[in-house]
Amino acid sequence: MNAIAEALRDSGFVVHNVDYASRTAPIDQLAEAGIAPVVAAAREAGAPRIHFVTHSLGGILVRA
Repeated sequence: MNAIAEALRDSGFVVHNVDYASRTAPIDQLAEAGIAPVVAAAREAGAPRIHFVTHSLGGILVRA
């Protein structure tokens, strides 16, 4: 994900590469702790759109 994050930054996107301990909590708690703050920060910054690039459990967390 780091290479993708770097390429997106180079293209002018603001990137948040979120790391989470996938085996420590249920999906709803991981989503609240990892995804919700990023969405809140984007909204606070006035982002007109938010894009997600995910893999595996990351996609599930975004959907939650």
